[in-house]
Amino acid sequence: MPLFDTKSNDDRIWNLTSNDIYFVHSTYFLFGKSLFHDSSEATLGNWKQLWALKIPPKIKHLLWGILRNCLPTRVRLRDKGVQCPLTCSHCNNNLENSWHIFFECADAI
Repeated sequence: MPLFDTKSNDDRIWNLTSNDIYFVHSTYFLFGKSLFHDSSEATLGNWKQLWALKIPPKIKHLLWGILRNCLPTRVRLRDKGVQCPLTCSHCNNNLENSWHIFFECADAI
């Protein structure tokens, strides 16, 4: 018994991007959201999960820096007293922070 009156082909979609196309950075975004939920601070167990991943150490370190918000973005530099513009150097539309650069800015990828 068909569930719908019309027959259509299945489509592959990725709902973590605005155009439904898969990008690696959207997977990192999903990883960060699932690992740390909506909290900016992680528990010791969460960090153990990150360090146990079977990925190169430099990628683990980058993810750690993104998730801890300790990379030298323009927002972080301004917080440290460096006089610089806050807008993203790639798109000039949003504040340049780790999440924007790695997960939101289409021009940075």
